[in-house]
Amino acid sequence: MEKNLIKVNSTANNDLINPDAFKNQEILSIIINPRKAFDYLDISKGSREDYKSRIGLFLNFMRDKDLSLNSPLEYKRYLESLINYTTATKNHYFLVCLKLLREYHRQGILKRDITSNVSLFNEEKNKMKVEGFNETEMLKILNALKEMPNTKENSRLKSIMSLLVFQGLRLIELTRIQCPADIDFHNKIIQIQGKGHDYKQPVELHPKTIIELQKYIQITGIKSGSLFFCQSNRNLHQKITTSGIRKILKRFLRSLGIDRNIHAFRHSFCSRLALNKNLTTLDMAQFSRHSNPAQLQAYIDRNIFKSKVPEFYRSFRGWNMS
Repeated sequence: MEKNLIKVNSTANNDLINPDAFKNQEILSIIINPRKAFDYLDISKGSREDYKSRIGLFLNFMRDKDLSLNSPLEYKRYLESLINYTTATKNHYFLVCLKLLREYHRQGILKRDITSNVSLFNEEKNKMKVEGFNETEMLKILNALKEMPNTKENSRLKSIMSLLVFQGLRLIELTRIQCPADIDFHNKIIQIQGKGHDYKQPVELHPKTIIELQKYIQITGIKSGSLFFCQSNRNLHQKITTSGIRKILKRFLRSLGIDRNIHAFRHSFCSRLALNKNLTTLDMAQFSRHSNPAQLQAYIDRNIFKSKVPEFYRSFRGWNMS
């Protein structure tokens, strides 16, 4: 269970906590509800919701601890121990923690900025991970989907998969799609709110995606609201979260004996585009919604490199050990 970072009327850490902060009702509300601090940041609505969700890990970490000068470093070391999180994911969580503590300082709750000498995790520079599913894995996934009986749950999975495989959507983008407001089957367009954006942009729908979405809408009878919603009795018809979608996909992949990060679907999408020599890097950026087309060069370079592997093998013809 989460707790406040600072105990109301606490006399502990007087060298760090400003006692006058408790006298201001607006500031006191931030102390009582730390997530409210993000309402004072100049960020998009999507980013604000993401921050409020991610800060829960830090609040849980601090549940039995008093806030101190070393709290950010201790939390960073805790994140470092989480073997199932990538370095990028750890940085996302840690950055949200730092933003909260900096806002506490800006609001006068903390006498000093305790984040000033703590850095993010080191990530390899200029080396973008581009490995998606291999051809065998992707065919295994698609064949399994073909064999599924026509149920509401399976139709939802196939619709989600179509948006990952043929559109390259991110999980957060899936949760933001509204039906029917964002879907225009006549013009083959879907409106997508990208990562960190507070606006939606039109994305061309692949015919294979249209087929699955139309089946899904028909079988579920959706009239309005979130395109994807919970189908369990506990949270029936509530908007599904990224965590919920990730669990559905992980369960499906495990049933096929495939252990991959869900973002591999987006890597596969971009790699597939890069194989098409009729598409320029700018074309790829448009379809994948990359703000920086230069990032996509990694997929092109990887495909070129893989095409040279047979030549690497042939370089050692005639050399044998057995």
